[in-house]
Amino acid sequence: MHLLIRRLLKLFTSYSIIYEGVGVSNNLFYAGGSGQSGWRVRAGIKDKYSKIFGWLIKPVPKLEQIACLIFFRSKHDCDNVVVMQKLLLDSLKGQKIVDDNTKHVLMTAQIYDPTLKHNTFEFVIIKLK
Repeated sequence: MHLLIRRLLKLFTSYSIIYEGVGVSNNLFYAGGSGQSGWRVRAGIKDKYSKIFGWLIKPVPKLEQIACLIFFRSKHDCDNVVVMQKLLLDSLKGQKIVDDNTKHVLMTAQIYDPTLKHNTFEFVIIKLK
């Protein structure tokens, strides 16, 4: 499946952002619950990835509408890397896209890619408009 999607990407203008390292899972991100300790854990994770992604997104131009795919190879299930995508979209918001709402981000998808090096997350930002 990942090979087919990569072939289809050649039909679009897209930008690849590669993060190599241990990713955060939805389980870890929300493990602290909704209380004060959970907020502190999430704030720390957001700060860490905001700094990392802030550097990685520099080559991406300002875009009006996008789709965001994440190709990954890690220990996570597909539904457990969604928070990595959220953290990237939060970094794009206000800098590369106006907002991360459905007016500007029309699609997200998570694709396991066994050809990537372990603990690699490749975000592909597709220009839609």
